[in-house]
Amino acid sequence: KNPLPISIQLSNVQLVCDYFSLDDDIVAFDNNNSENGSASYDAYAVKSYDIILRPHETNIHKFYVIPKLEGLLEIRSIAFRLCDLVWGKRDLPVISKKLFNTK
Repeated sequence: KNPLPISIQLSNVQLVCDYFSLDDDIVAFDNNNSENGSASYDAYAVKSYDIILRPHETNIHKFYVIPKLEGLLEIRSIAFRLCDLVWGKRDLPVISKKLFNTK
């Protein structure tokens, strides 16, 4: 959502992920360094997008991550470059049900 009365240009909008292999070694990748529109690692691949939000516009976008290896892939946040000047990041909240009366 763009709450401003001016257009906002977001470039290199992509998911930021952490990959955990099956042997409990953490392999965290910072995929903010991709320049060609996609980032590819041994464990997963993400695609980045360029988005222009008009004044007071609300859009829904789908983002994709393709796992290449077996393991746990956690999506942590969405990273973007605002007007090709500064990097920004929006953390994604973890939403889960509370468990009651569990043993």
